[in-house]
Amino acid sequence: MKIRSFLMSQAFLMGSLISQVPTTEIPIEVLYSFNGQLTGAYPRGSLNLFDNVLYGRTASGGIGDKQNGLVFKINLDGSNYRPIYYFTQGISNGSGNVPHHAAMFTLNTNGTTLLYGAALQGGSFDRGTIFSVSPDNIPSSSTQLYNTVHMFTGGSTDASAPHSPPICVNSMLYGITAGGGSYGRGVIYQMEPSGANFTILYSFAEAIASTGTDSHGQLTMSSNGTTLYGMTREGGVHSSSNTSGCGVVFALNNFATAPSYEVLHEFGSFSGDGILPEHGFLTLVGNTLYGMTSKGGTNNNGTIFSIDLDNSNAYTILYSFGETGSTDGSHPAGSLVLSNQNIFYGLTCDGGANGLGTIFQISPDGSNYKTLASFNGAENGAHPYDNVTISPDGRTLYGMTQAGGVYDPTLSNNYGTIFAFHPPISSSLGLVKDDSAKTSLQKTDSKLTTSAELKTQPETL
Repeated sequence: MKIRSFLMSQAFLMGSLISQVPTTEIPIEVLYSFNGQLTGAYPRGSLNLFDNVLYGRTASGGIGDKQNGLVFKINLDGSNYRPIYYFTQGISNGSGNVPHHAAMFTLNTNGTTLLYGAALQGGSFDRGTIFSVSPDNIPSSSTQLYNTVHMFTGGSTDASAPHSPPICVNSMLYGITAGGGSYGRGVIYQMEPSGANFTILYSFAEAIASTGTDSHGQLTMSSNGTTLYGMTREGGVHSSSNTSGCGVVFALNNFATAPSYEVLHEFGSFSGDGILPEHGFLTLVGNTLYGMTSKGGTNNNGTIFSIDLDNSNAYTILYSFGETGSTDGSHPAGSLVLSNQNIFYGLTCDGGANGLGTIFQISPDGSNYKTLASFNGAENGAHPYDNVTISPDGRTLYGMTQAGGVYDPTLSNNYGTIFAFHPPISSSLGLVKDDSAKTSLQKTDSKLTTSAELKTQPETL
């Protein structure tokens, strides 16, 4: 593995990036503030944009004493917010509860479109579930258009703790869990959308630390359709003050025929390297992977990195958070999203002008980094996790914060918000619309799609 020196790239970036911080930030528009009750609280994950409607989940709120979360829908202008499914406590109904990270995806089966997602807990064994629900489900209806696709059982022959939903590749679902498998440290799995033929493709092994463990994110498919890429939060041979393992980037080669696991990079490999990637996926553009770590870098506030698959998996730190001063974002917990103007957008959980998180942009070559907006708590939310969703025209970003909003001015109850943001589109940044040059964030079928198409078009089986 070739590791490029990040010191020169950081020195190059410092002079150009500091001067590019905008003097006036663009306002963040709040579409909805959660109230902590029936409408939900503590939203986690990202939004799915389908047929001009946003869909998402909360990890709390809803019905019952424990308030285990819900699935909701809301119009793009913030009108007509309504829950479409309430998760329930306990394990008796087997449906799962407390959904967490990433976005649900849409899948069209025999003319019926369903949303697929993951619940971290619940199910008959309280090890989590994969579920599907109709966008038209009505919670008060006696007939619920909700299905538990797979109930995780834990143990060596199954898995547990699915923090993020799977992806769909060639009419099969592929995902990662943080627990279960042969060594109890998580697995990479596949199954049919019906839940049939669940198979463990790889078990992460604590005893083999270099393979990585405890993955909370999603997989990304290669451009040729033969390899799955992902990250683990821990594991690897490099330790830090935070953990005994800093995480790895991995590839599962020939996943559909003869799976072969390969470590592409071990975080913490050198001083100033990123460590501890949280809940995100890797974004594939051409044959280069892009991702983020929540910590590490020159300021220990996290990093943005790339891996050049055509150049011996050369690893480069494109940006270390904190480079532009005390108001820069810090500790990203999600993924980079590529717009049709060839610019990445992302969120940081902390930092910014108020210490409550930011929206930022950066070009794939590491230039043009800017903090576009800072969250401020009661007005527009605080501490966003995961990533934004981009409108098809590339001019609006949608996302959620896990705290703040008008119902939570003290940030004590973590109610959260749904927000919209209109990033600046400037020819000076070289943002030329060229959809033909873009590849997907994640692949939902065997062809390549743009990020906008991924959010708006379901796969048809």
